[in-house]
Amino acid sequence: MKQQCHMAMIYFTWVFYLGGLAYLLYRSMWPMAIAWLVCIPLFEWLYIRQFRGLSQLLGYGRIVDQPVSYTHLDVYKRQASWCSGLVAAW
Repeated sequence: MKQQCHMAMIYFTWVFYLGGLAYLLYRSMWPMAIAWLVCIPLFEWLYIRQFRGLSQLLGYGRIVDQPVSYTHLDVYKRQASWCSGLVAAW
């Protein structure tokens, strides 16, 4: 299963956050608006920080970090060849 995050979902998160805040302010629910202003970004931050542990519960599978085999010199050489438009065999 390919794991990906659609940009629409990222935009939806911001629309949900700002729309909920606007609604609470429009309805003059000041304490709820302040709680919304603090809690929603906090929950988003916790979700991002703890996603490795939550991914299996959400059905995404295990996340395994593997060290990258590139060195800084390899990355620099690849960037230099792509930026110059030349295809070079390093």
